[in-house]
Amino acid sequence: YSNINYGYNDIVDYGTKEEVYNEEMNKKLNKMKRISSILIISAGIIIIICLIIYYFARR
Repeated sequence: YSNINYGYNDIVDYGTKEEVYNEEMNKKLNKMKRISSILIISAGIIIIICLIIYYFARR
């Protein structure tokens, strides 16, 4: 029973449970945005390298 209520007072002191939940979601979204932007950038670099190789292979 004590485990269920563990940290509840901390959440109440900080703000409502919903605010804490929203902050957690924002952190997750920011992490996902960062990962996706890194993936997009790396994919773009790979495509450029492939185009350069293709261009030189045609010559």
